[in-house]
Amino acid sequence: GTCANAQRVPVTVTVNPAIVFATTTLSNATVASTYSKQINPATGGTPAFTYTADPSTPLPAGLSLGTNGAIGGTPTAAGNFTFSVMATDSKGCTATAAYTLRVTAAMALPTATLPNGIVGALYPVQTLPAATGGTTPYTYTATNLPPGLTFDPATRQISGTPTQKGTYTIPVTATDANGNTVSTDYTIIVRDPLVLPTATLADGTVGTPYPTQTIPQATGGNGPYTYAATGLPPGLNFDPATHQITGTPTLAGTYTIPVKVTDADGNTITTNYTIKVTNPLVLPAKVLADGTTGTPYATETLPSATGGTGPYTYLASNLPPGLSFDPATRQISGTPTQSGSFNISVKVTDAANATVTQTYALKVNGVLSLPNATLADGLVGKPYTSLPLPAVTGTGTAPYTYAATGLPAGLTFDPATRIISGTPTIGGTFTIKMTVTDTNGLSTSTDYALKVNVAPPAVAAASTCNASTATLTVSNIQAGVTYNWYAATGSTPVFTGTSFTTPALTTNTTYYVEAVSGTAVSTRTAVNVTINPAPALASVSTNSETISPGQTATLQATADAGNTINWYSAATGGTAIATGTSFTTPVLAATTTYYVETQSPAGCVSATRVPVTVTVTSGPVNPNCNAATKQQSGIDGICLLCGISDPGNSTDADVNNFTRINLAVGVGATGYQRLIFANTGASTDSIRLDLATPVGLADLSVLGGITVKVYNGSTLVKTYPLNSTLLNLQLLTGNRFKATLPAGGVYDRVEVSFGALVAALSSLDIYGAEVIYPNPTVAATGRNICSGSTATLSATANGGTTLKWYASATSGTALATGPTFTT
Repeated sequence: GTCANAQRVPVTVTVNPAIVFATTTLSNATVASTYSKQINPATGGTPAFTYTADPSTPLPAGLSLGTNGAIGGTPTAAGNFTFSVMATDSKGCTATAAYTLRVTAAMALPTATLPNGIVGALYPVQTLPAATGGTTPYTYTATNLPPGLTFDPATRQISGTPTQKGTYTIPVTATDANGNTVSTDYTIIVRDPLVLPTATLADGTVGTPYPTQTIPQATGGNGPYTYAATGLPPGLNFDPATHQITGTPTLAGTYTIPVKVTDADGNTITTNYTIKVTNPLVLPAKVLADGTTGTPYATETLPSATGGTGPYTYLASNLPPGLSFDPATRQISGTPTQSGSFNISVKVTDAANATVTQTYALKVNGVLSLPNATLADGLVGKPYTSLPLPAVTGTGTAPYTYAATGLPAGLTFDPATRIISGTPTIGGTFTIKMTVTDTNGLSTSTDYALKVNVAPPAVAAASTCNASTATLTVSNIQAGVTYNWYAATGSTPVFTGTSFTTPALTTNTTYYVEAVSGTAVSTRTAVNVTINPAPALASVSTNSETISPGQTATLQATADAGNTINWYSAATGGTAIATGTSFTTPVLAATTTYYVETQSPAGCVSATRVPVTVTVTSGPVNPNCNAATKQQSGIDGICLLCGISDPGNSTDADVNNFTRINLAVGVGATGYQRLIFANTGASTDSIRLDLATPVGLADLSVLGGITVKVYNGSTLVKTYPLNSTLLNLQLLTGNRFKATLPAGGVYDRVEVSFGALVAALSSLDIYGAEVIYPNPTVAATGRNICSGSTATLSATANGGTTLKWYASATSGTALATGPTFTT
């Protein structure tokens, strides 16, 4: 309840002192190195204390905490680690403190390759690698260095000069601030120094293969070795594999040859070698002058030796009898007593005892003579044989050999017979040098003159037409001969060649031709050219030829007796299109002019060509299918006053237009016109001509001068005089009349012609021509039929015609066709 005890009882609480960690600093640990550290003991509280680690903040891996506060073990990972340590006193009181421990990486001392050393050579300073890991600073120690080398712990450098060869393993130890250590072995190989011995090399001679020389083998250093040489004499080579010098020197001189040897460590040594190259010992050649027996020899000095090593000594042998050699002056002198060819051998020796021998030829001649002689002339293109040329005389030594030079082309010299023969191909005067040589080589020469002429040209006389050229040709042509043509003697050539074409000539002319070969010139040959006259112009006997398009025309011309006729399509030039007095043109579509010339038996032609014009008419033609649609008109014979007017009117569409042929009475000319139908007609047809004469039908005798001819192409079918009883004549108006005549055969044209023999028949008008077909044969012409009945009419066609039936005699439309008609 609310009541309280009136007596209070005192309770005493005792408080223990607090536990305190004096410091939490720890020294560093190193991976893989044993670590042992006692933490500073705790103070305060009630001793004694026990220590434990907080599991939530463990120690570095590999370390553990003892209850007495000792940390120990070997850490396995580097890093900064924070962990908690709890201290418990005897009263059970606790306190916790945080510790930080740094674990450094494991110590390492890197390896390194140290260069080799050479005994007695300053060793290149080498700095060993620095240690890593652990805790700096580090200290270094090294042992077993090659004698002469030292190690500086402060700089880690090895230096000095090795004094003893060998392979040295040098242990180096690094210690960190915590006393951790690491060691690494380093190796230095010390070798003897590189040596390339000297040597004396053989001398060389320019142009002579050099005796192979081998450079000495290098020693010391570290093999293998490589060799290189420079400064070699031109022409010599150095083989690095065999260290041999070979080749053929090409230039004299003293050459210092540095040879450099490099060992496997890059150490080098160079030794100089010397080669002396001298020029070869040479005794130059020389051509010595000939001597003559009994005559003092002109002193000859032999050349001085060159190359080698002077001074030189000389020795000569095989001199001609009577001659001597002076070694001091190198001179040959004396008087030869024997002829012949001598090979003098001279040997030279130099100071190095090298020798060379040279041979000098010296000929000693006797005395020879060749007499003169006169040679017969030759002729170009003709065989030639001389008499033997003179034989040698004198004091030479037989046998003798003969040779000749300067011969004309085509000739040869026989040294056995001394005869010149052959066929010369060029003219002129030639100097032939004949040379004789005796058995000792003694020779002499004499010149002989040989003249080679050229034959005059042979050229036939020629004839040509007036104002034409002539071609003159040499008939005796010689190869290599030039022919010059002249208009007169002594003039400049007008042409050079074997064939000369003259200019156009109008009078008889003489030309001259000469032959030239080399320097030989023939006499000139005269060549006469005769001029043939031109024939008279042709006489054309066809005039005023007029045709319709698509027709041909036959033209006539005559020439003087013996001359021929040529027809052309051009006034000048071109090729003849026909020959003879008659020429039929091709089918023509337009007015065309042809030209006729005469030609004489000599081939000369008339001065001009006579024109002959064929007129081709134009304009509309008669539309009547039975009427002639084309014509050919003309006048045969020479008649200046004759002519044809309007030749196309007889075939045009106007039946009242006409063609008029006018003839002069009594000149003998004939006028004609051929009227051509579009189709070929039958023999049963008739042809009706529409004509007019000055007298009409008043005088039938006049009509006998008019002839009518029926043709099938060029084949004559029938001929009628116009007054023939076979013709049906019908007077129209005035002097115009129609004449109907039987065709008489298959035909395609009709010709009307006449000659003006009388004044009553000086002209003829032709209006045209038409075909009249035969009438059909009709059966009974009268019949009586009943009204309302039909009648059948029949008829037979004649001459290949067909039938049509009409209701009226003219015009109208056909009621039926064929042989019958039913009304």
